[in-house]
Amino acid sequence: MDIQVTDAGIWKPDADAVIDRMLLVSGVSSDSAYAAMYGLPRSTVGNWRRRKAIPYAECERLFLRGVSFDWLLAGQGNANRHETETANTQMQIHISAAGKWTLEAPQQAWRGEGGASDKIMQRALFAGQEMIVIKEDDDADRFGLRYLGFSATGFLTMEAAKQAAPEFAQRVLGRMVEMVS
Repeated sequence: MDIQVTDAGIWKPDADAVIDRMLLVSGVSSDSAYAAMYGLPRSTVGNWRRRKAIPYAECERLFLRGVSFDWLLAGQGNANRHETETANTQMQIHISAAGKWTLEAPQQAWRGEGGASDKIMQRALFAGQEMIVIKEDDDADRFGLRYLGFSATGFLTMEAAKQAAPEFAQRVLGRMVEMVS
């Protein structure tokens, strides 16, 4: 159990252990990746750790996605608060033939159609789904990213947009997880 008892005998969760479990359940391995996934300033998670502060609003966000408070705050039980309800119906997930085709294709490899249009638009696969970097309009040298119905705009160069693409994909996928929780 990852809790501390204060001098007054009050139980207090260990902030570092709670934050580590937040990262684990979110599928990221660093504080900055967690911050990027949820659109938080990069220093936020480190500040929680330095202050030994439990980010209860973030815990609530994870609870709404199905994470158990007992597991998140005290390290007890299962991470999935619905696990006891679904123990008899374990879901088996497999990659389909079509999924293998897209997931085995080169990921995050930008390609164009060839010629001058490559300066206007290029494509790459992220998690097997197409992302596009495209010039926003003919009059301005601004570029945007399009992925799974989401967009990020205002990049000064195509290269800057490409460099931001992995973080953008993580944020989009994180947002989609929230939408189905």
